[in-house]
Amino acid sequence: ERQRLLSEANTTIADWLIDLQLGMISEQDKTRLKSWWSYIKNIKELDLSEVKDEARYQAIIWPVSPR
Repeated sequence: ERQRLLSEANTTIADWLIDLQLGMISEQDKTRLKSWWSYIKNIKELDLSEVKDEARYQAIIWPVSPR
C-alpha cells in the first residue's frame, strides 16, 4: 500500500517538478507541489515495522492525500 501511494503521488507531481526545474511553475502549482511533497514525506515516515498481521495492517492510519 505504501508503494502504491508513493507511486501515485510521484506521478501526480512529476510535471510540476519539471516545471519547477525549468522555472515555469505557477504559484498555484508550487503550492500544490509543496502539499504533495509533505504528503510523500508523511507516508515515508510511517513506522510499519510492527505490522506483522492483518489486524495491525488494518489499524494503519494512512495520510490523506491533498487532492
